[in-house]
Amino acid sequence: MKPDLVALIPAAGRGSRMGGRKLELPWGGTTILGAVLDHLRAGGLERVVVVVGPDAAELTGVAVAHGAGVVVNEDPERGMLSSIHLGLAAAEPCDGAVILPGDFPLVRPDTIAAVAARAEAGLVIPVHEGRRGHPIRLASRLFAAVLALPLEAGLRALRERVPDEVAWLEVDDPGTAQDVDTPADYARFRPPDSFSRTG
Repeated sequence: MKPDLVALIPAAGRGSRMGGRKLELPWGGTTILGAVLDHLRAGGLERVVVVVGPDAAELTGVAVAHGAGVVVNEDPERGMLSSIHLGLAAAEPCDGAVILPGDFPLVRPDTIAAVAARAEAGLVIPVHEGRRGHPIRLASRLFAAVLALPLEAGLRALRERVPDEVAWLEVDDPGTAQDVDTPADYARFRPPDSFSRTG
């Protein structure tokens, strides 16, 4: 039986290094968040939960248009792990979650599918040329451990708590380690056919 996986997109950050609202920026024929949603679907993940911050009407609209569920993190300043906590709570019951931050539109669908397929490990982390990346696959048996992590520790603390559960997956996908975080990143990686906004 195919595992019941939920894709979780933490998308509540302010995008301060980009100057704000980076996930709404044009990316191909959609937005950065739209591209991430498209890639998750193409990678075989049908259930998707997007965690947005308050006053995120446009991101909510993009998520809903892609058939995703939406959870609001009213205090995203607590950090990304707070969004992951909310998303995991909304995802259950399921067999596991594939977590991909909303600013990773360069990850390929085949990479997402490969990570999702590694069902034997509790925590699957892709690696490209020695760099850890996204998305990660988290088995439901570790949800409680993630929910017990202090927010200031971040999700990386889970690796130290359950080292025997970690599987490293070598991938030929530089997008796993490349978020679009700054104007320079956006200028470098934005697809040439990205639409422009005019009013």
